Amino acid sequence: MVFSLTTNGVLNDSSLSELIEIKPEETAISLDGAEKTHDYLRGNGTHIKTLRSIDRLLNNGCNVTINSLLSGKTSEKDIAYLLNLSKKAGIEVSFFHTRPIGRGADLPGVQINLPYLISVNNYISLLRKEDPIVKLRIGSPTLKGKVGELLSFPTSDGFYRLNIMSDGSIYAGGCVPYVSKESRDMYNLGNIKKENYSILDIWNNSRRLKQQRGWLKNLRKRCNCCEQERCPTFTTEMEVYAEQFGENPFCIKKQ
Repeated sequence: MVFSLTTNGVLNDSSLSELIEIKPEETAISLDGAEKTHDYLRGNGTHIKTLRSIDRLLNNGCNVTINSLLSGKTSEKDIAYLLNLSKKAGIEVSFFHTRPIGRGADLPGVQINLPYLISVNNYISLLRKEDPIVKLRIGSPTLKGKVGELLSFPTSDGFYRLNIMSDGSIYAGGCVPYVSKESRDMYNLGNIKKENYSILDIWNNSRRLKQQRGWLKNLRKRCNCCEQERCPTFTTEMEVYAEQFGENPFCIKKQ
């Protein structure tokens, strides 16, 4: 079992000290580009606080990676900024696209469409080929080559990992509870702070998790004949979104 922690990096000294002591196998920190873009998305003053957290964690031997959001505010300057950070600090950068959920649903100018997402992913892939020192990851790590050449599982959510939220609630996909109140209730697998069971109990015995795994496998079958290579659009939360609101706006088969 591997323990990975995801944070916005806006941490006080006490929280940083505790995190350094715990030393998760991976600490993924949200950084969405240069200061202007990041602060627009995350709040004024958060960029400098996030950089300070990254520096302190790295200086204390923690394995830090970056999660970066591709949005309507992302510029080539932002991507170049992240490339330089990756080269300078040896940090892997993972890119994710904006979803119409959570805070992103209300911020003006952040939503993107499928053609834009594909073009940006192609641009990042080109940069990665041109500079192999840069550690970049796009799309889902469970996808290799064409969609029809999938590994055994349709997604990492619920198959390779579970996501524990700050309040102790557990989901197969970490963004699922932000889709709607209904999704928070419908897809919740329990709460490790409030109930007496282990993560392994849920992994091996949860009937709801088994149902979600079956649902995701069936959804993935529709992608087997899709022409889009390294599809960046199949995410658990967007399939939940489609179930509740009628469509996944990023699915190429719906275009």
